[in-house]
Amino acid sequence: MGFDERLVDLIMCCVTSVTYQVLVNRQARGKILPRRGLRQGDPLSPSLLNGAEVEKKIIGLPVARASPRISHLLFADDSLFFGMAELSQCKEIMKIIYIYGKASGQRLNASKSSIFFGNRVESSQKHDIKDVLGFCSEGGMGMYFGLPEGGSKMKVFSFVQDQFNGKVNIWSSRLLSKEGKEVQVKYVAEAVPTFVISCYLLPQGITDKLRSTTSNFWWSSKQNSRGLHWIAWDEICTPKIFGRTRFLRSS
Repeated sequence: MGFDERLVDLIMCCVTSVTYQVLVNRQARGKILPRRGLRQGDPLSPSLLNGAEVEKKIIGLPVARASPRISHLLFADDSLFFGMAELSQCKEIMKIIYIYGKASGQRLNASKSSIFFGNRVESSQKHDIKDVLGFCSEGGMGMYFGLPEGGSKMKVFSFVQDQFNGKVNIWSSRLLSKEGKEVQVKYVAEAVPTFVISCYLLPQGITDKLRSTTSNFWWSSKQNSRGLHWIAWDEICTPKIFGRTRFLRSS
C-alpha cells in the first residue's frame, strides 16, 4: 500500500508481540505468551480481509456512488462481509475464514449465519453461492445492534411507527391536559425513534406517519380521532423561545 518498511515493522511489532498478565489482588502477576497468532478482537484479524481486498480478490460494495467500497464490518461477535455475487469471491471469503479458524481455534457457526442477495442475482447463482458458503439461510439475521435488517427501508423501520403508535394509543386524550400531552410526547413517545435517527435517516413516509400520529393526539380529545388542528404543525415545532412546545420535527 506504499507505506515505509520501518513503519510496517513497527505496526507488526505492536500487533504480534502480545503478552498477558493475570490480576491477583488487583496486581498484575506473571507473563503469558499466547501461542495463537490470531484471536477474536485482535487488531491483526481484519488484516486477512484487507490483504484480500488490496489484491482485488474481494471487491466490496459502496454505499453511494462516490463512497469507498466496504468489504467487511467486524464488531464483537458479529461480522458482516460484502462482495460481488461471484463464486470466486465466495471461495476467497471462506478461505479467509478457514485460515482465521486454524489460527484462532474458532469456527463459523452456519446455523447462525445468513446471506443477503441483490435483486439482480439469478436463482441458479444464489444456489451455487449457498453451496460454496455452506449455509442456506437467506434474508438476514433479524436484528443487528438493536435494529432490524432488510432491503426495504419502509419495512425495516416500520417497527418505529408501531412502537410509537403503541405508546400514544394507550393514553387517554380526554384525561390529559395540553401540558400532560406535551410531557408524554416529549419524554415517552419521542424517545422511541431517538436511537434509530441517531444512526439512520428515516424514510419520509415513516416520518410523515409519526408526525400525523403526534398531531392527532395533540389536538384530539378522543382516542383514534384527528380533532381540529388550529395551528400548523410546523409552527408547533418551533423553539420554545418563540412560545411554542418544541416537539421533534419529523423531517
